[in-house]
Amino acid sequence: MIQKTSLALLAALAALGSANSAQAIKAGSYSGSAADGTYIAMTVTGTGPFTITGVSVNYMAPCKKSTQIANEGWGFYVGTTIVGKTTDFVSHNDFYYIHATADFSTKDEVTGLIGSRTAVFTTWTTLPTDAAFCVSPTQAYTLKYQGPVAPTPAISAAVLRTEPSK
Repeated sequence: MIQKTSLALLAALAALGSANSAQAIKAGSYSGSAADGTYIAMTVTGTGPFTITGVSVNYMAPCKKSTQIANEGWGFYVGTTIVGKTTDFVSHNDFYYIHATADFSTKDEVTGLIGSRTAVFTTWTTLPTDAAFCVSPTQAYTLKYQGPVAPTPAISAAVLRTEPSK
């Protein structure tokens, strides 16, 4: 009897521990900054598994071949499923390349590393003839949970019927 009770108690405690660890991830918005103070925001959706759907990243990237610093901000869809409590993602196009890790181990917080690359024109007073490669070094970031994201209202459609003219 004691063994059955002990086993049942151990099973209940294990289930409670699993439930509490799963609660570290919440659907909603997270925002904060990178080590250099630039703003980062993330939207997480789902009920488990969770997905990083949207990210906004601002960065300062010192440029090679010039003294310029590219100050840019980009928002993009990610669509990456969070496996366990961590994931990584990359977003890129003709204008930027952003790579990051995301760790949801701490309740109401996302931490990770992020790095960004871009290119800018090197001259501004004449027609541009050259571009500089700019790199924001990989650095730590911390985002805090801001709350749930408001649902997007459904779009309603109407059908108009007209009578043929007589």
